[in-house]
Amino acid sequence: MATVDLVYFGSEALGRDGERIEPPSHVLTIEDLLDWLSARGEPYSELLADHGRIHAAVDRERAGPGDSFFGAQEVALFPPPGAT
Repeated sequence: MATVDLVYFGSEALGRDGERIEPPSHVLTIEDLLDWLSARGEPYSELLADHGRIHAAVDRERAGPGDSFFGAQEVALFPPPGAT
């Protein structure tokens, strides 16, 4: 899979607004991405523990857990409303 710009909104605990990632080939959906990021350890695992509460957008279009981000240039992750 190609590189993807990952943008974090409301996630000051990460100490950054985003990063460029190259996920493994088995990471195809938003849910896969959240699992993979969580497996990287802290602080990802704590911030992404409840995947159902994380909102996502793929190339600025709302995306659900089962949606693919294959070929995307950007994936944005948002906390649930009121969580910041």
